[in-house]
Amino acid sequence: EAAPLATWAAIDLADLRVARLNHKAQVLQWKDRVTSSVQGVMAAYIDMAYALQDLRVRENAVEAGERLVELYKRRVELGFNSPIDIRQAEAAVSQDRERLVASKNVFLEQQFALKRLILGEYNIHDPRVFIPVTTPKIAVPELDRVNWLRLAFEKRFDYQQALINADIQNVRLRIARNELL
Repeated sequence: EAAPLATWAAIDLADLRVARLNHKAQVLQWKDRVTSSVQGVMAAYIDMAYALQDLRVRENAVEAGERLVELYKRRVELGFNSPIDIRQAEAAVSQDRERLVASKNVFLEQQFALKRLILGEYNIHDPRVFIPVTTPKIAVPELDRVNWLRLAFEKRFDYQQALINADIQNVRLRIARNELL
């Protein structure tokens, strides 16, 4: 016995509905990938900016330590300090230099991470050095947990995609029920 015309039309429309929902899910998946990429670049940039600031602080510490060594040398010549003070200051400068080298390595690692995200291929012989110009000033948000959770679910593309996939399954379930009848 032939199925009613309305049933066949509903099945055809269901396929169209599923196709439209699949398209929406694919767009959301693309937006999620783009957002993740941009977030990765922003995080790498901010990490590199922090590493650069740390590098500058370490350079200033080495310079200040070297000035302190010179000061102690003059004070020993004048008889105000003992030679051990010079050795202690030199040891502190040596530690500051070690921290400076570690800080340079962290900066270069962050540089590598940023280049890997921005450039298609990373070339070890690439002479370019990216220097962060500014860091964004981020205002402290108002603490409203319920509002932030609601907003988080509204803005998350993977959550929206999961809702669309649930809608797709509902359409397929209705089609299967209809075919069963």
